[in-house]
Amino acid sequence: MNVKCEKCNQEWESGWTIKQTHYKLFKHKGESGTEKVLCQTCYQQDQNQYLKDWERIQEYEKGENMPKEIKGLTKCYAGKIDEIEGKVLSQSKCYHCNPWKVEPEQRERMKKLQENRKDLHWEEKRELEELEKRYGKNNENPKQRENKIKELQARIAELEAITNRTPEQEQELQGKRKELEDLEKETNSSPSDFWGNYKGWIIGGVVILVILIILGIVFGSKKKCTNY
Repeated sequence: MNVKCEKCNQEWESGWTIKQTHYKLFKHKGESGTEKVLCQTCYQQDQNQYLKDWERIQEYEKGENMPKEIKGLTKCYAGKIDEIEGKVLSQSKCYHCNPWKVEPEQRERMKKLQENRKDLHWEEKRELEELEKRYGKNNENPKQRENKIKELQARIAELEAITNRTPEQEQELQGKRKELEDLEKETNSSPSDFWGNYKGWIIGGVVILVILIILGIVFGSKKKCTNY
């Protein structure tokens, strides 16, 4: 039995392993019983419209055995109105499907979510958590963070050099120290610094593991020899 694209009439063989990438669409504008099969080319030509009009979409990828839920049963942003651009999200711009989106767009998305933090759904809260882990809660890139640390250090040095500080200057000094401490903690806990923070522990653990394996082999060989 062959599968047929309902738009261009292209046919391909069906089987346990999917022969050609195609898509199945269900419930056009909420109408039960409506279905459509499209080849990859036809689906991608009007992807935005399909994501908007159909309630459930499955992707049957070539070489796979099971379909992948694109829209419907999975919590996906595709087919919904984007808060930033005000347009229907295409699959390539979906935050659910592409968490590796371009950094400036991710930062803008993070800013929008932070502004509406109290009203977020649980999916959006999880998304915001991931973005804050990646870029920090203050939404600064590494260069901005580095410059801010240098500015704080310079100002702290200026205040510390004042012999008779006024209460206002003392209060500013304590505030800058706290701000610098928090910023350094956030920088050190960044995922990108994981190797730098734990390099010694990782190398030490690997060395110990290798030694234990060697000892196990040596003692295992001796035990075999004594058995003979």
